[in-house]
Amino acid sequence: EGDTEATVEESIQFALELNPDTVSFSVAQPYPGTKLWDRMIENDYLLTRDWRDYSAHKGIWETPDLSAEYVEEQVIRAHRRFYLRPSYIARRFWRMRSASDFRFAARIGWDFARSRVGYRS
Repeated sequence: EGDTEATVEESIQFALELNPDTVSFSVAQPYPGTKLWDRMIENDYLLTRDWRDYSAHKGIWETPDLSAEYVEEQVIRAHRRFYLRPSYIARRFWRMRSASDFRFAARIGWDFARSRVGYRS
């Protein structure tokens, strides 16, 4: 609650500007006993209370400003924008010091490409 498409974009831009070695974007998950849970219940934003639906990449809530689908797509988009930047790939490449570094990076890259985050358009 309180986030908009503009604040989502600002968060992604902030991560890109910080330029850390790794990032993790996820959908906020409201849990019982938290203020976020209370706000979601109070405003009837929760789409489900089925715990099988709770994950870091699944939108289980909607607000007037953000749909669950939009939030899910932005998690995917944010990971792609961060990890598929030529400058990020080059930086990682130049830091490799051994064949095992290269194999590790290749495996991580392959897993990323095959994952929902890396594959889904």
